[in-house]
Amino acid sequence: MQDVFAYTRHPFVILIDEWDCIFREFKQNMEAQKKYLDFLRVWLKDQEYVALAYMTGILPVKKYGSHSALNN
Repeated sequence: MQDVFAYTRHPFVILIDEWDCIFREFKQNMEAQKKYLDFLRVWLKDQEYVALAYMTGILPVKKYGSHSALNN
């Protein structure tokens, strides 16, 4: 995505349906949840190629320590 953005200078709009599935389906797997939040944070947070990330689900964005994992 970074390469496409660098070439076109057009940022992406990202839609993620059921973003919270891993928290509902794998409630006991804290390691998987952490890895998923880390992935989303690296992929989406403060990236110039992301114009908007629209995430649907039934749970609010999970807190990760004392700060939200995805606060933008």
